[in-house]
Amino acid sequence: MTTNRIQVNRVEKGVERRVLIAMITSKPVLARLAPKWKEDHFNAKWANVIGSCCVKYFNRYQEPPGKAIEAQFEAWSNNGKDPETIRSMGTFLASLSGEYERLGAEANPEFVIDQAGRYFTRTKLQRLAEEVLAHADNDDVE
Repeated sequence: MTTNRIQVNRVEKGVERRVLIAMITSKPVLARLAPKWKEDHFNAKWANVIGSCCVKYFNRYQEPPGKAIEAQFEAWSNNGKDPETIRSMGTFLASLSGEYERLGAEANPEFVIDQAGRYFTRTKLQRLAEEVLAHADNDDVE
């Protein structure tokens, strides 16, 4: 069971990363995801912040942020936000150097959009399951 959970987590992290990179670099992907965006689509808080930054940028300029995501991150982090979220976002953005152009240019937008939809639905179902279990644990069955 633990091995399967680890494999699922690796797959989810890969999908999460691919979707975020596409949101940063791909106009077709961001154009399709922006109208449906909710600020809790990703499991990680830092990923939701990056996704929200991409959507806000797209709504204003009709383009993905690309390298401007770094300036958005700097502006966001200067407002005294959660240090753990800042660290995680910074680590992710710093790791993009090699993947930034390659994945943005090579990604099939329809494939990434499909992956995003499945990932977002899975995240929503996981949260619902946790909520149901919390109610059951608290004997709140009504």
